[in-house]
Amino acid sequence: TRVGIQFMVNQHFDAVDAEYCLAEGGSGYRTAGKVRFMSVQTLEKIPYAVQLTARGVAGHGSVPLQTNAVAHLAAAVAAIAKWRPEIRLNETTSSYFRRLADISPPEQAARYRAVLDPAKVAAADEYFLEHEPRHASMLRTSVSPNIFNAGYRVNVIPSEAVATLDVRALSDEKMPEFLEQIRKVVNDSTVDVAFVKRDTRPGGPDTRIN
Repeated sequence: TRVGIQFMVNQHFDAVDAEYCLAEGGSGYRTAGKVRFMSVQTLEKIPYAVQLTARGVAGHGSVPLQTNAVAHLAAAVAAIAKWRPEIRLNETTSSYFRRLADISPPEQAARYRAVLDPAKVAAADEYFLEHEPRHASMLRTSVSPNIFNAGYRVNVIPSEAVATLDVRALSDEKMPEFLEQIRKVVNDSTVDVAFVKRDTRPGGPDTRIN
């Protein structure tokens, strides 16, 4: 468990210190019941939580307001959902797509090789987003809006609405700059964008930054 490994790392690191660790990162893939390939994870994205907080004038639902916090937050979340952060490969992902192409049928292989070609990667990304979202996520720091909290009565316009984004950052992502990118995508002065606390991995960077 998270609490258990935290205790071991903090109190008994000598008992778990090792050059290599076989953990949950890799996985196996089968086609028609036959193993197609086994993946090995060499890097892992770093998790962050980003909170969007929209504030507006409270009021009665019978009088719609342009300052409606729910409407502003909904627009911000929609903009984030449509946004595609920059595609950026590293040694691990480049090797993965290259090797995956080597064992794939021609049509699939062409798409996986296209990832390595700056002139073709956009088309491959379009396909991945619809048909292979896991591969689309591997190409970039990902952002997923997962929690939306707003309002408490159907006839009351709330003064505040909050959404939480699950961000999985590439290992070399500069997070202060990435947060600024999110603010530009939201493009709404009534919506505050900030890091919030979330669980961290033992021995890893503190992702509970404010």
